[in-house]
Amino acid sequence: MNLVTLFLSPSGRVTPRPFACAVVALYGASLVSCLLLTAPVTAVAGALVFLLAQAMVTWAWLALHAKRLRDAARPTGLALAIAALYALAVILFLLVIVLIVAGGTDSTIDVVAVVRSIGAMLADPHLGATGYVIVAFLALGILPVLIAVFFSRWAARQPSAAVAP
Repeated sequence: MNLVTLFLSPSGRVTPRPFACAVVALYGASLVSCLLLTAPVTAVAGALVFLLAQAMVTWAWLALHAKRLRDAARPTGLALAIAALYALAVILFLLVIVLIVAGGTDSTIDVVAVVRSIGAMLADPHLGATGYVIVAFLALGILPVLIAVFFSRWAARQPSAAVAP
């Protein structure tokens, strides 16, 4: 199976070992796509490129998991639901970034400054309403990622079903 078919087509099957290798590569690509937010372009352009990269990674994740679940004779609906949850988490993440960056005068996103702002906010014993909202958004944004990782681990451990002759 070639890489284009593996990552872009949800039809077919994939066995556990190639699935595990491909899913690790996808999670790596997802992490690397966060660097797009630090590109020396405007915040809007960086966010749009990041959003496009995440959409491509999410589709590849769905295609890969649909193949793996089909190989294990499992329904694929849960993978679709988790991919949709992940897409919502990406949008929520971008909203949090916009909330934090909106107060500055610079039109680019500085990830280090965003992390420092979040750290300072969490260290403050009196967060305030905005701080609690941002912390809640961050928690809601991290939860689908954890669900996706554990689902991938579960899918990789499913035995392949017998193939009909």
